[in-house]
Amino acid sequence: MLLVKLLGALHAEIDGRELELGPPKQRALFAQLAVRRNQVVSRTELVDGVWGEEPPDSVRGIIHTYVSKLRQTLAGDRKARSRDSVLTSVGSGYRLALEPEHLDVWRFEHAFQQAGQARAANEVERAIAQWDEGLRLWQGEPLAGVPGPFAESERQHLEELRLAAIEDRAETLLSLGRESEVVVDLRTTVEDNPLRERLRALHMIALYRGGRQAEALEHHDRLRRLLAAELGVDPGTEVQAVYQQILANDPVLGRPTPRVTVTLPKEEPPTPAREGRSPYPGLLAFSVGNAQYFFGREQLTATLVDRLGDPRRDGPVAVVGASGSGKSSLLRAGLVPTVEGMDLATPRRWSWLLFTPGNKPVEALASSLAQATGRPPSELLAIMQDDPGELAGVLDGSERLVVVIDQFEELFTQCEDEAQRRIFVAALTALNAAVVYGVRADFYGHCARFPELLASLERAVVVGPMTASALREAIERPAALAGLELEPGLSDVLLRDLGAEEDP
Repeated sequence: MLLVKLLGALHAEIDGRELELGPPKQRALFAQLAVRRNQVVSRTELVDGVWGEEPPDSVRGIIHTYVSKLRQTLAGDRKARSRDSVLTSVGSGYRLALEPEHLDVWRFEHAFQQAGQARAANEVERAIAQWDEGLRLWQGEPLAGVPGPFAESERQHLEELRLAAIEDRAETLLSLGRESEVVVDLRTTVEDNPLRERLRALHMIALYRGGRQAEALEHHDRLRRLLAAELGVDPGTEVQAVYQQILANDPVLGRPTPRVTVTLPKEEPPTPAREGRSPYPGLLAFSVGNAQYFFGREQLTATLVDRLGDPRRDGPVAVVGASGSGKSSLLRAGLVPTVEGMDLATPRRWSWLLFTPGNKPVEALASSLAQATGRPPSELLAIMQDDPGELAGVLDGSERLVVVIDQFEELFTQCEDEAQRRIFVAALTALNAAVVYGVRADFYGHCARFPELLASLERAVVVGPMTASALREAIERPAALAGLELEPGLSDVLLRDLGAEEDP
């Protein structure tokens, strides 16, 4: 039985015997085969993944030698024969037979997916247990010391998943009033990722709830100085909103109320109210998991869906709005659930992908498309780097795909490589899919530098202020759905404080 660990230093063992995997590039070849377990990896892919653009002239012979040595290592004292080995030759490539549960990367990704499903079903304790199970598998930097483009791409992909798991777990803990755990858990992660804004916002909330207001404000100032010095921009929506609420000692930012008054018959199923959770996400955006409580933007959601179906549409659809206007909620809790529920009487079903660009947008796109196509991220990355236009043939047409990019401004605030920005935009516009991107209005000019985005900017869906009637829906309908009773006149007070006049 072969066991492989990649979430730290590369380690492999078979039947309890640790394997000596050889020099760095031989280890890189083994790692690529392990990640692509049970798939045929061509020699060309191995060359690109291990050596990149400048392989040695004798590279094919080197690959043959590496595979022979790995087979002998796997065989141990027995004679190494291809037909008896878990590492077999298939056509012009190789395949490593490896059960998914015997690879720590698969176990981590599976736990991450299970946690997301549990959270969406409001099974928060099970979600936390799944995140903990997955994060315990990490023993350091993934594929530590393994060279080559494939290993570097996989490291970036796995680290992004790890940070997403840490953030989702922290957000869930905050919803349960367990801010002291969040403060401890996030301290080192924030130090290691000083420009990651969602992480910083969650840490600030935890500090504030723990009575450490001055430290929370210092975190904002530190981030502001870093962003100004390195990128010349201000913090984004989440961090700015948290900062303002801390300054104002806003009670909304306080701990979630452990008990609330509800008026539900006993036979009703559990609701957030009965479990002591609020249907309002506070400073965070709505998401697929709590989309049932997203109200007030129905018309804008319908406009966005109509724009996707407009036969005159040529290229992506832009969603533009000021910082904090609700773009992320519109995309995550408005558009995505609508796409999921579409019934178009067509044999082709609808599906969606949602991601943010981050500091390596091309790799983020490759990782997301890998979920939809089943093709490895390294293969998709190679296509984009070589000719982004070739992405047009990646999707097989069995489903209608909507690719949603939230916080598109990260293309400029986190990615410093202009060439990568242009590859990313060219790849998006080449996709045989509907593409929607949400971007802050102050980055309109940045996007306008790309000719491929001009048409979308000219016909952008603008997220403006909510009308008074929409605000009233956003206040009252989540409470009603959760079985909560608002104080009489509370909606009127909130509308008045917001300066919102009732619609005539």
